[in-house]
Amino acid sequence: MNEKNFSKANSYDAYGHNANLDLMVPDEMFIKLLIYRGSKRDEIIKVVKDLYLYPLAASDIDNIKIKCRSTEDGQKMIDANQTKLTGGESLYISEKVRQEFKYPEVFDSMMKLLKDNDVIHCFSNRQLVTNLNKRRFLECSILFGLSFPRFKQGWKVKFEEKINETEYDLFKYYFWDIGNYDQNKCDALIDKHPEYPFYNDFKSVNGFSQVNLLSYFSIASEDEILNHERNLFEDEMTHREEQSDISSNSYSVKKDSQYIRRKNHYNKLLVHLEKAEFWLKELERIFARITGKTRYNIMKDNLKNIRRINRVPELDEEYIFHRK
Repeated sequence: MNEKNFSKANSYDAYGHNANLDLMVPDEMFIKLLIYRGSKRDEIIKVVKDLYLYPLAASDIDNIKIKCRSTEDGQKMIDANQTKLTGGESLYISEKVRQEFKYPEVFDSMMKLLKDNDVIHCFSNRQLVTNLNKRRFLECSILFGLSFPRFKQGWKVKFEEKINETEYDLFKYYFWDIGNYDQNKCDALIDKHPEYPFYNDFKSVNGFSQVNLLSYFSIASEDEILNHERNLFEDEMTHREEQSDISSNSYSVKKDSQYIRRKNHYNKLLVHLEKAEFWLKELERIFARITGKTRYNIMKDNLKNIRRINRVPELDEEYIFHRK
């Protein structure tokens, strides 16, 4: 099917979005900028590759170009700029096409450039794209749906610098626009390109809790971890109580004696489960943190015992050590 017939077979809204053409191209608006300025398919693929953006197939670019051509003055601008860009002339700008973009100042800067390798300079905070360590955290946070205030706080802790909401939104709009993706589409987006630099990061945070995301990037606070583990503990208790048809009012995590009764009960309940040993250890670990015994203290006790056991005895001392 040629481009002309394809465009007639699909309907587009005022922003060039096509309900019948469900592409997974999170940087679609950035690709549109390149297309409107006259960049050819191979040149666009090279820019995407050089910036380590989400991989594109040639067919993805062709479909986005069809969207661009379907907008008013879109085809005129593309055709004119393909010739002008090759000849090194000033590019043609359509005000109607310009209005399609949420951040037109980026559009204006892009149309002033005559070389594809300079396009990243159109963005005020280009490090959000070029610094892969920063972009890794940024894209994972957007994928997870982390709120901007918590993202901003984590960004300052991790990189010791500030980021404003306009920079954040601009990056989302041009490079990682997945706001309307449901969980299934996010899963498909991740699995489509295992070679993407952040593939393993996405797999580690997608579908998990906010604390998992923040812990993965080493910026979760102690209170967030403690509250998360308390919730896990209580959820697991409730789940086991429902399975064993025991009223949750009979138990509480606030008192040691009640916890011991719970533990004894679940020792019996979990004996036939494959993961019994794991859950018992997990509950003991979480309860230790809830009652104030920190991870540091537990590690400190273990190291103390290891040093005692491995200590070389004096000449007049028996080589036997016992745990306290």
